Amino acid sequence: MRNVTATSGQTGEIGGNVMRALPKALTLLEEEGISLNMVSEYSQRDESLSKALAAAFRMMHNGRVDVVVPEQPKLLSIIAPPTNLGAIPGKKTAECFTIGWAFRDPDFDKYLAKDQPDADACVISVCAVGKDYWTFIEAVHALPGAPETSGVVGLGNWLIQKGHTLTLPQIEDLKERTERGEDTGLCTDGYGNLLFFVETGDSKNPVSVGYVGCDGRDWDAYVGRLGHGRRWDAGYRLILRNVDTSKL
Repeated sequence: MRNVTATSGQTGEIGGNVMRALPKALTLLEEEGISLNMVSEYSQRDESLSKALAAAFRMMHNGRVDVVVPEQPKLLSIIAPPTNLGAIPGKKTAECFTIGWAFRDPDFDKYLAKDQPDADACVISVCAVGKDYWTFIEAVHALPGAPETSGVVGLGNWLIQKGHTLTLPQIEDLKERTERGEDTGLCTDGYGNLLFFVETGDSKNPVSVGYVGCDGRDWDAYVGRLGHGRRWDAGYRLILRNVDTSKL
């Protein structure tokens, strides 16, 4: 836990700074699609958030307050041994996820380039997501060396430059290996299914996020935009290529 103490002489200054910062904070919340009602709702569910909010308000009214900021859990943690993938040839995007898949999102053909490139041999890692209500952007920010920007162009280009994206044929290969009984980190019980970053060839949205899952029998594949504002539950898994797992 980290304690921040405000003396009586500092309280007025801190309170003034808080009041001046509120309009900007509210604007940032609105840009993220978060209303004050949502903050209130989340605080009712999350005891640590509720205490932090209460401490912040006390700081504005009392002469001396210890504001306790709870330590945040790690967003990403490695849960499966690194997997070596050999070189995998590219193919038409329209031909991916067509054999052995119960559902294929038609947006793959809308969001991605027509061709999936050849993929060199690489090492992939599967991470668990350790908190509820996370977004794709937050997952990127949890990676070592990620830029502070929240823009999908900057973050997408950074993911590509660092080699963290995968191709659809690589995911197909992982599915086949999973079905053969290999420990690839993919779930087959309908829980904790897998998300991955994939290049699009679109300069305005350079990376999208793919999703594959199996309910024990059937496999499904979906795709969404990197900037999609949906907040996901803990337990989903994120697969990454060429990431320094020691820094997560």
